[in-house]
Amino acid sequence: MKRAMFALWRDPNFRAIAGAAWRPGGTALTEEALSWLRSAGLLVPNGLALDMGCGSGASLVLLASYGFSALGFDRSYEPDALRTLPKRAQRVCADVRALPLRENCADLILCECVLSLLPDPLESLTTFARRLRTRGVCVVSDLTCEQKGGSSGGCLSGARPRFEWQAIISRAGFRLLYAQDATYALRDLAARLVWYGGTSPDHCAASCTLRHFLSRKFGYMLWIAQREDGWIP
Repeated sequence: MKRAMFALWRDPNFRAIAGAAWRPGGTALTEEALSWLRSAGLLVPNGLALDMGCGSGASLVLLASYGFSALGFDRSYEPDALRTLPKRAQRVCADVRALPLRENCADLILCECVLSLLPDPLESLTTFARRLRTRGVCVVSDLTCEQKGGSSGGCLSGARPRFEWQAIISRAGFRLLYAQDATYALRDLAARLVWYGGTSPDHCAASCTLRHFLSRKFGYMLWIAQREDGWIP
């Protein structure tokens, strides 16, 4: 693997330190979003939730605890995936850009630190919107940056300015309901990785990536959006 394309979340040390959820904030940030949706009366009892790029399946466990039937999609087989999931949860090996699902089937979608890894985030998010029922909700979290471009690749290359992500969410057919600056979660994770980091062959690349994370150029945001009535592009 080329250093310039190092994917931090693939590093075993990262996984060991980050825990079951391989992203800033982990399931604690996901639970914040679900709690907000519950308080707003936007959680559908016994609804269907989809987790795009579900990784190990940590969010699937959380979704099931909230009463959802949960389907997680990830295109790669993950040896670190959770072996045991609740009966209401299932992990499916599939590309999120070509979901094996009919339209208008889901009540909630999680898209956590995934859009920045996709070649066309607008197209992908529009595809996700079509799987939601009208008034369904989508939780998006991802890396932000002051100015797009100029990163060393890997996890950082897909970061976008906050306003650009919000424009993508709107153009995909969503109405923004809630936004939270979660940069604290990114810096907390990066600091723990620096402190506890190991000696894998990719550690130098990881350290370089972490220096970018700890700089003021990158941040992390959480958004909650609702599918608009009517036409989706």
